[in-house]
Amino acid sequence: MAVALSGRPTRYVDESKLFLNSLADAGKLVLKVNGNPAELDWQRSYLPWSKEGQPVLERAESQQRLPDDVMRCIFTLCAEQVVFPLRRQPFAYILAQVCSEWRRIALSTTKLWTDMGIAYISSHVATIPGSKLWLSHAANFFMSVSTSCIQSNNPTFENIMETFVIPHRLKKLKLYVMPAQLQWLLSQLSDNLVSELQELHLFLGSHNGRGEHCVVALRHRFPCLKSLIIKGCHWPFEFLDLPSWKYLRYLDLNISLPFSIISQGLRECISLEHCDLDISKDDLGGQLIEDVYLPHLSHLTLQTTGWDVNLGPLLQSFILPRLRELHIRRGWAGSNALVYWDHDAYSLMAHRSNFCRLHMIHICHTYNTISLDRLLEDTPTLRHVNLDGKSTLSENAASRLSNGQLGPKLEYILAYKCTTNICQMLEAIEERSNAITGGMAKAITPFKYVIIQNDPLVENGYEERIASLRAKFNIQFMLFPSRVF
Repeated sequence: MAVALSGRPTRYVDESKLFLNSLADAGKLVLKVNGNPAELDWQRSYLPWSKEGQPVLERAESQQRLPDDVMRCIFTLCAEQVVFPLRRQPFAYILAQVCSEWRRIALSTTKLWTDMGIAYISSHVATIPGSKLWLSHAANFFMSVSTSCIQSNNPTFENIMETFVIPHRLKKLKLYVMPAQLQWLLSQLSDNLVSELQELHLFLGSHNGRGEHCVVALRHRFPCLKSLIIKGCHWPFEFLDLPSWKYLRYLDLNISLPFSIISQGLRECISLEHCDLDISKDDLGGQLIEDVYLPHLSHLTLQTTGWDVNLGPLLQSFILPRLRELHIRRGWAGSNALVYWDHDAYSLMAHRSNFCRLHMIHICHTYNTISLDRLLEDTPTLRHVNLDGKSTLSENAASRLSNGQLGPKLEYILAYKCTTNICQMLEAIEERSNAITGGMAKAITPFKYVIIQNDPLVENGYEERIASLRAKFNIQFMLFPSRVF
């Protein structure tokens, strides 16, 4: 059999080429470009075409025919998103038109028919050539549907949804919509169409940026949902009856939620790996929050959208043994609000979680001072610390950094408003770097980037010393807000 195949995105190139070349080496498949055996042109987007305008294909003899599962695997590597309105013939059509055998295999190859995109199109979507034919085949599978922009005209939006979304069983759904459009769509979807939905990504817009209060009621629980993203809610917005969080692995909600809903929802998320949440207020009135055990969570971002929200009660309820990154900052709604950092709560969380993988902490916009000493003491695995708020580092801590008793893995310190003894800090960096270079501290990681606050009361005479550090150990050092040396 000889066949010329299409190019693939970068992430598939090596896999596709290795697989096809292995078949060629085995004598089962001859790769041809424009009729001549050759290496595949991996930069091309479509099949090579002959002078007559036909794809270059050759029929195989019966004894050389590849098994159906191998052919289906090859066809899967050629799968692409089909975007409406159609600007060219979908690749699935090309495969299905070669012969009856290829048509049979192509029509049963799931990935050829399950990824559909919708660009901005007119209301007459049903008249687009080829759309009904492709959709009739796609109806046999669970679909992934995405839109690329907001359709501001409601009749057009409803027509598009009735043609491309509502008739299909959905596996993934990514929409750019207005809240009222979303409410209408949810009212039209039946339970059996979303019973297997695994990814729901909603990007919400508003009319002329006006901040009207919006309420969206979700009557579906989406029992198989694994990824939930809701973005763009830059005005008072609330969901009634959020989807089930039970099987979620990825959660990113740009919706202001109180402690009660967050703690209750997270307790269901035994499989959660990535979590970004906006927190509006502590509505529990000082009540203790039940433990939230998330054994697989590696990334946690908490944004406060209310004024002076203390995240302490929530932090101390977390048990996160596999956490790798922690980000705490204020959200869009509290542009002038600041975050209160409760280090006692963090210490309790660190002790209960027994952090052994946490390598990054990023804390922004705090109105109280953070002790960098305690942060490093509680989290010896840290490699990257970014504190965009008031912080302190004691002289004793600086000396402990020099011998690795504190922060043995630390590489980056970005503490823009950290008050410390600069001379002591420079000595610590020099001693630590010399010990590592001399082979006396194999378990200690060298510094790569350090930013600390410049003391305006001390004469700035560190240029030569810092330049020497950079030349000898390749360490980037900045005295904020002074220049980089």
